[in-house]
Amino acid sequence: MFCSHCGTQNETSALFCTKCGAQIAGEVPAPTQPPQPQGWPLTITRESQFTGALVGATVTLDGHDCGSLTPGQSLTFTVPGQIVHVSLKIWSMAPLQMRLRLWQGAHVTCGIKLGAFVNKLVIKNVAGAEVLEMP
Repeated sequence: MFCSHCGTQNETSALFCTKCGAQIAGEVPAPTQPPQPQGWPLTITRESQFTGALVGATVTLDGHDCGSLTPGQSLTFTVPGQIVHVSLKIWSMAPLQMRLRLWQGAHVTCGIKLGAFVNKLVIKNVAGAEVLEMP
Protein backbone atom coordinates (compact mmCIF):
# COMPACT_ATOMS: atom_id res chain seq x y z
CA MET A 1 0.00 0.00 0.00
CA PHE A 2 1.32 3.48 -0.91
CA CYS A 3 0.97 6.59 1.28
CA SER A 4 -1.18 9.21 -0.45
CA HIS A 5 0.82 11.98 1.27
CA CYS A 6 4.46 11.05 0.52
CA GLY A 7 4.19 8.02 -1.81
CA THR A 8 6.15 5.66 0.44
CA GLN A 9 5.28 1.99 0.11
CA ASN A 10 3.99 0.53 3.39
CA GLU A 11 2.82 -2.90 4.43
CA THR A 12 -0.79 -3.70 3.49
CA SER A 13 -1.85 -3.87 7.15
CA ALA A 14 -0.33 -0.47 8.10
CA LEU A 15 -2.73 2.24 9.34
CA PHE A 16 -0.09 5.00 9.34
CA CYS A 17 2.82 5.71 7.01
CA THR A 18 6.21 4.56 8.34
CA LYS A 19 7.96 7.58 6.80
CA CYS A 20 5.70 10.62 7.34
CA GLY A 21 3.16 9.26 9.87
CA ALA A 22 0.12 10.21 7.79
CA GLN A 23 -2.97 8.05 8.10
CA ILE A 24 -3.29 5.62 5.23
CA ALA A 25 -6.84 5.96 3.99
CA GLY A 26 -6.74 3.23 1.41
CA GLU A 27 -4.68 1.70 -1.31
CA VAL A 28 -3.09 4.15 -3.74
CA PRO A 29 -1.99 2.53 -6.97
CA ALA A 30 1.66 2.70 -7.93
CA PRO A 31 2.52 5.26 -10.64
CA THR A 32 2.21 3.82 -14.13
CA GLN A 33 4.13 4.58 -17.31
CA PRO A 34 2.14 6.18 -20.15
CA PRO A 35 1.47 3.77 -23.02
CA GLN A 36 3.98 3.93 -25.86
CA PRO A 37 2.59 4.64 -29.34
CA GLN A 38 2.33 1.54 -31.52
CA GLY A 39 3.11 1.46 -35.20
CA TRP A 40 5.69 2.74 -37.64
CA PRO A 41 6.21 6.10 -39.34
CA LEU A 42 5.22 6.54 -42.99
CA THR A 43 6.41 9.68 -44.79
CA ILE A 44 4.95 10.90 -48.08
CA THR A 45 6.73 13.82 -49.76
CA ARG A 46 5.62 15.93 -52.70
CA GLU A 47 8.63 17.18 -54.62
CA SER A 48 8.81 20.93 -55.14
CA GLN A 49 10.70 20.87 -58.45
CA PHE A 50 7.95 19.11 -60.40
CA THR A 51 5.50 21.40 -62.17
CA GLY A 52 1.82 21.58 -61.33
CA ALA A 53 2.00 23.72 -58.20
CA LEU A 54 -1.67 24.66 -58.53
CA VAL A 55 -2.84 21.07 -58.99
CA GLY A 56 -4.18 19.63 -55.74
CA ALA A 57 -2.93 16.29 -54.41
CA THR A 58 -4.60 14.32 -51.61
CA VAL A 59 -3.48 11.33 -49.54
CA THR A 60 -5.77 8.51 -48.37
CA LEU A 61 -4.61 5.78 -45.95
CA ASP A 62 -6.74 2.63 -45.73
CA GLY A 63 -9.74 4.58 -46.99
CA HIS A 64 -9.34 7.54 -44.61
CA ASP A 65 -8.67 11.00 -46.06
CA CYS A 66 -5.43 12.31 -44.51
CA GLY A 67 -5.16 15.71 -46.13
CA SER A 68 -3.55 17.37 -49.09
CA LEU A 69 0.06 17.78 -50.15
CA THR A 70 1.43 21.06 -51.44
CA PRO A 71 4.71 21.19 -53.41
CA GLY A 72 7.70 20.65 -51.12
CA GLN A 73 5.53 19.36 -48.25
CA SER A 74 5.97 16.08 -46.36
CA LEU A 75 3.32 14.33 -44.29
CA THR A 76 4.26 11.70 -41.71
CA PHE A 77 1.72 9.24 -40.36
CA THR A 78 1.93 6.57 -37.66
CA VAL A 79 0.71 3.38 -39.29
CA PRO A 80 -0.63 0.83 -36.78
CA GLY A 81 -0.40 -2.37 -38.86
CA GLN A 82 2.38 -3.96 -40.86
CA ILE A 83 0.83 -3.12 -44.24
CA VAL A 84 -1.15 -0.05 -45.31
CA HIS A 85 -2.92 0.84 -48.55
CA VAL A 86 -2.22 4.36 -49.79
CA SER A 87 -4.08 6.28 -52.45
CA LEU A 88 -2.56 9.39 -54.00
CA LYS A 89 -4.98 11.49 -56.02
CA ILE A 90 -4.48 14.58 -58.12
CA TRP A 91 -7.31 16.90 -58.99
CA SER A 92 -7.07 18.52 -62.39
CA MET A 93 -9.29 18.30 -65.47
CA ALA A 94 -9.81 14.60 -64.74
CA PRO A 95 -8.94 13.16 -61.30
CA LEU A 96 -6.13 10.59 -61.40
CA GLN A 97 -5.37 8.08 -58.68
CA MET A 98 -2.46 5.81 -57.86
CA ARG A 99 -2.84 3.03 -55.28
CA LEU A 100 0.11 1.55 -53.40
CA ARG A 101 0.53 -1.15 -50.79
CA LEU A 102 3.25 -0.13 -48.34
CA TRP A 103 4.94 -1.97 -45.52
CA GLN A 104 7.11 -1.00 -42.59
CA GLY A 105 9.91 1.40 -43.43
CA ALA A 106 8.24 2.78 -46.57
CA HIS A 107 8.89 6.29 -47.84
CA VAL A 108 7.15 7.70 -50.90
CA THR A 109 8.24 10.69 -52.97
CA CYS A 110 5.80 11.91 -55.62
CA GLY A 111 5.17 14.85 -57.90
CA ILE A 112 2.89 16.14 -60.63
CA LYS A 113 3.88 16.91 -64.22
CA LEU A 114 1.68 19.04 -66.40
CA GLY A 115 0.89 17.87 -69.90
CA ALA A 116 -0.91 19.48 -72.80
CA PHE A 117 -4.12 17.54 -72.14
CA VAL A 118 -3.57 15.40 -69.03
CA ASN A 119 -1.68 16.05 -65.81
CA LYS A 120 0.42 13.11 -64.65
CA LEU A 121 1.11 11.80 -61.14
CA VAL A 122 4.76 10.77 -60.89
CA ILE A 123 6.23 8.50 -58.23
CA LYS A 124 9.90 9.41 -58.08
CA ASN A 125 10.98 7.15 -55.24
CA VAL A 126 9.19 4.32 -53.44
CA ALA A 127 10.90 2.21 -50.82
CA GLY A 128 9.04 -0.75 -49.33
CA ALA A 129 6.02 -0.64 -51.62
CA GLU A 130 4.13 -2.37 -54.38
CA VAL A 131 2.15 -0.42 -56.97
CA LEU A 132 -1.40 -1.82 -57.16
CA GLU A 133 -2.92 0.57 -59.68
CA MET A 134 -1.59 3.45 -61.79
CA PRO A 135 -3.25 5.91 -64.13
